[in-house]
Amino acid sequence: MDAFGGGDYALRGQGRVLLTLTLQSTVSQRDLATILGLSRQALGQLLGKLEAKGYISRKPSDGDKRVAMVEITEKGVKAAHQLHETMQHAADAFDCLNSEELVQFSGYLQRIIDNIEEKYPEDEFVERRRMMKEAMREFREANFQEGEE
Repeated sequence: MDAFGGGDYALRGQGRVLLTLTLQSTVSQRDLATILGLSRQALGQLLGKLEAKGYISRKPSDGDKRVAMVEITEKGVKAAHQLHETMQHAADAFDCLNSEELVQFSGYLQRIIDNIEEKYPEDEFVERRRMMKEAMREFREANFQEGEE
């Protein structure tokens, strides 16, 4: 999505921050870093970009001025909803698979991830694997919930 700048996708970077903030509109920067599994520095960079675009705002906590609170703005909520719709359209590509095939496909993906991690344990694949596992979990939840309706 162009709004998130070259290469940021729904489950990484700025999109991931926005989608998380739709679940809890205000959260401390420290807690957000923990939830997303990011360093404070990496999160700070993402938040700076999002703040510059008007998607989030940061302010000191009422209870402790040392704690930075992050809040999604109305513009950020709209962007997150657009991002969610884009993700849903991408998931629609798997409508041709039944529940059994989705489970099988998920198993194949897991084997590929495990194989890469085993072959390249010291590479940056650890973070990629974590993101892929999260994407797979969300994919399964979205597809199985729709199938149950």
